[in-house]
Amino acid sequence: MKEQKQPPCDLAAEQGVLGGILNHGAEVMAAVSSFLECEDFFDRCHATVYLAMDQLFDHGEPIDEITVTSYLRDQGKLKEIGGETFLAELADTVLGPAHVEHYALLVRKKAELRRIAAAAAQARSIALNPGMDPDVALAEAEKLIFSCRATPTSRSLSCRKSSRRSGTNSRSGGEREKTLMPWPWASGPWTISLTEACGRGI
Repeated sequence: MKEQKQPPCDLAAEQGVLGGILNHGAEVMAAVSSFLECEDFFDRCHATVYLAMDQLFDHGEPIDEITVTSYLRDQGKLKEIGGETFLAELADTVLGPAHVEHYALLVRKKAELRRIAAAAAQARSIALNPGMDPDVALAEAEKLIFSCRATPTSRSLSCRKSSRRSGTNSRSGGEREKTLMPWPWASGPWTISLTEACGRGI
């Protein structure tokens, strides 16, 4: 039986980003949130923690182990991500701000590779449809691959950067609250459960 490959990811880098934010707070969050979104995290538990941090940041709240723990508890998500113990382990990560930004870029690049792979898998599925016209299949494949350059995350970056430079809240004017979106590879060959993604039971 052919061994299934794991999607591109760097879990150590993801943990480094979260630990760095817990230690350095808004200073680091302001830098990484200009290009990093919760959907970029492979581990869904990591994504949940990052989303909590991002929500606190957008509301002008401090970001540290205490505030993130409180936020996740209020949202009913604390047990889901591994409890206070998991956050304490992340907080033990000691990195300088520059290192955190570097790890955040690694996380982002791995996410882009996953999106490309998921698009390629969809293109393959289209091409294998009985009776598919090659020109149609090629056109669909091109749209899928090039859509990786215009993901929802990418389209939102300019707005996020602009609002934060001007000192305004990114959800002012009635913009919707951010929530975890379906993972881009969820419908492809790498479908994973929440428990598998977290690497621990809930």
